[in-house]
Amino acid sequence: MRLRPNILLPWEGNDRSPMASIYGDAHVRRFYPKVLTAEETNVEIDVAIERARTNGFISRRRS
Repeated sequence: MRLRPNILLPWEGNDRSPMASIYGDAHVRRFYPKVLTAEETNVEIDVAIERARTNGFISRRRS
């Protein structure tokens, strides 16, 4: 059996709303201190984008 490698893709604008729904869900965030607002989620995404740029984790763009 041959497995395909995981590919890390860059964040896109249309990723923000689904992530806000996930981070705003009390059940999903039950092990975290609190749920996040849409604004807080956007900050988290912005930090992740900057870390990816700094650390080189973005390997290719979606096609």
